[in-house]
Amino acid sequence: MQGDVEQIARAYPGNAHLGGRAIPSLQQNVIHQAILRESAEQRISLTDAAKYLLERSTRFAEQTANWLETERRYIPKLENFFGPDCQYAKPDECWSKGQPRSNGATPQQILAPRLPGVESDGQRRFKEYCRGNSEYAEQMGFTERQP
Repeated sequence: MQGDVEQIARAYPGNAHLGGRAIPSLQQNVIHQAILRESAEQRISLTDAAKYLLERSTRFAEQTANWLETERRYIPKLENFFGPDCQYAKPDECWSKGQPRSNGATPQQILAPRLPGVESDGQRRFKEYCRGNSEYAEQMGFTERQP
């Protein structure tokens, strides 16, 4: 499995700067844990889980290859991409730049709670940000509703 971990780490676009240097042990451990997690959750072999993660890392590299140089700084750290929140499992469209990522939804629709009366985490964080920047909040239409 060590060879698989190395191959996945080398395919990840955020590691291009490593060149031929060794993959950091933290990254190796994160990928190893991701392989184990995928194998258990999907009920597939460790080999198939490693193949899946290699395919996702390669697809992500293909998507980011089309990004502008200034956008590449937004490539998440490998530890976050393969971490417990499984960013690698997101659809390819999430990584496309220059296209709407939310099917044209407005910021208000994106941050809208999924259940009536329940605020999403994104909505809560955005409101906290807007409290300190009321001009931006008004501009975006995020003002407190009056009963």
